[in-house]
Amino acid sequence: MFDNYRKSSFVFLDRDGVLNEDEGHVHKPEDLRILPNVVNGLLELKSLDFKFIIITNQAGIAKGIYREKDLHKFMQALLEMLATFEIHIEDYYFCPHHPQGKISKFRTFCNCRKPMPGMINKACKDHNVNLESSILIGDKFSDIEAGRLAGVGKLFKVDHTQESSGKKDFSYPYIIVKDILEVAEYLKTNEIIE
Repeated sequence: MFDNYRKSSFVFLDRDGVLNEDEGHVHKPEDLRILPNVVNGLLELKSLDFKFIIITNQAGIAKGIYREKDLHKFMQALLEMLATFEIHIEDYYFCPHHPQGKISKFRTFCNCRKPMPGMINKACKDHNVNLESSILIGDKFSDIEAGRLAGVGKLFKVDHTQESSGKKDFSYPYIIVKDILEVAEYLKTNEIIE
């Protein structure tokens, strides 16, 4: 019982299409373009005492489009940019695998490639995560499914074409929002987990 009081609530963030523009296998720091309302949304979530972890599929590594060191350079640029706004990312996890990859050591079915929950499970082992009070924000069904399988408390699917927020899809356990700021607004007005 008391363990939960010592655990933290986290936001599991997909990267491409949630934090930055997804132009397909983006990996060069000079191509980093933060999406609208990301900074304000993260600051609002920070004010609600959430911590942040990024979980991202990076099949471009398996496909030979870029290398792991390129991913880390891009991530460093992203983390440094967010840090200028006093937004701290606790950690990031990436899956370099793809079953049709060109690079043999990454050509595999794995438990870390979303929709599998491996990255979230690993984060829970590495950090003191209270899954029930944590949330996941993704823009693909594979993100949502990974969160569902891991047992994340609340799931949000970003759809930048949405005009209004907080739409519940009753065929699936997630809430549709147009950006991260609307996630924070939703949480402020809907405190009870449905």
